Amino acid sequence: MKDKSLKEMHKKIVGKKIYDIRVNLGLTLEQFGELVNAKKSDVYRWEKGYHLPNKNRLKIIAMKGGIEVTQLLQSNGQEAIKDIIEIFKSLKREEKEDCLTKLLNLGL
Repeated sequence: MKDKSLKEMHKKIVGKKIYDIRVNLGLTLEQFGELVNAKKSDVYRWEKGYHLPNKNRLKIIAMKGGIEVTQLLQSNGQEAIKDIIEIFKSLKREEKEDCLTKLLNLGL
């Protein structure tokens, strides 16, 4: 089973991709929500990594971004490292320490 903090980081990475797709389309939160049949607040929560969209919305978001759903949910190595560093910088000190401890325990 994946560790909770790793799941949270994954949601933040996917959220950043959703944000990038929306911004590249030049849409507001509300306009993007209308595009995927969701509320503005839902889009905000996805982008912040609080929640992930359902499967149908993931398909629409990926299509609008010109990528496959698997690309939306996964990162290539270099892209993932950049996303992880950006997210890591936004963490509180205790969260950073917890994350580093868990990574060290994995033997990375």
